[in-house]
Amino acid sequence: MKWIALRGDHNRVDHCWFSGKYCMGVLMVVWLREGVTAAHRIDHNYFGFRQSILDQRSGKELNGQEIIRVGDSKTSLMYADCLIEDNLFERCNGEVEVISNKSCGNIYRKNVFYRCAGTLCLRHGHDCLVENNYFLANRAASSTGKAGGVRVMGEQHRVRNNVFYRVPGEGYRAAISLTKGNENLPLNRYSQVKEAEISGNIFMDCHLALDVAVGTETDQPYAPVGSIVADNLIYNSSKGYTVLQIRDNNSEITYRNNRYNRGGLGKVPEEIREGFSLLSAEEERRCRKDGSFYKKYTPEQLQGDIPSKATTGTDW
Repeated sequence: MKWIALRGDHNRVDHCWFSGKYCMGVLMVVWLREGVTAAHRIDHNYFGFRQSILDQRSGKELNGQEIIRVGDSKTSLMYADCLIEDNLFERCNGEVEVISNKSCGNIYRKNVFYRCAGTLCLRHGHDCLVENNYFLANRAASSTGKAGGVRVMGEQHRVRNNVFYRVPGEGYRAAISLTKGNENLPLNRYSQVKEAEISGNIFMDCHLALDVAVGTETDQPYAPVGSIVADNLIYNSSKGYTVLQIRDNNSEITYRNNRYNRGGLGKVPEEIREGFSLLSAEEERRCRKDGSFYKKYTPEQLQGDIPSKATTGTDW
């Protein structure tokens, strides 16, 4: 059972409080129609506390427990042009996809994902922007999986200027996961990553900051191509974290001006290592200061311009 279904165009959902969905179904879904650009705005809402419903036989989380889904596989090549910004997601643990993007041209901006055991998943569609979001995982996990960040599939997506703090996952639940895919498949399968831009992001004490060419399905033979990973900052307070893992050497990605202090780069070619250099002393000091701020973040308190319960949800 879905709680909210958006149809038509130019609707707005703002300053609402959603919490405690204990039944199956996406909480909020955007339905698309041929010839209509949805252009909805979903902003300043509080989404909280969703636990996963499990398959009784396998014990695994059932699909279809997202908080927001924009489009579906049948309409995934249509431009929706929706804006999802300034929302707070707290402990949304329904499944691996907290948000499931299934259309083109959407913007996900300045949202907080606080201790959510899932990801913002660009599952279908192309040309989306994910910027200035805060993935404050703080090593959270549920009974079915660990917190993640952004999972990328498709073409010309941009993931930039986001903060990933203590994200404990890997693979599809890594801080940023670039998956393998294919061409000319049914729309409900995995599209190859092409021309993605991963830039200006900050990773702090993430188990695996960048996981490249993730995928085990037989119809996922093609690694990401034509993409760039640049100007990212990876700070780890101790050893034992991994900066970069490349699972398929056929990946065609340019790495440029990324900085880190500790953590392994994994088994990567020398030309890729040249795209990573050590943080300066000033950058390390700034990261320690910012990390202390994110560690103390709580949704109950207004802290700077980061969404909290004071700026989202109802005013009564």
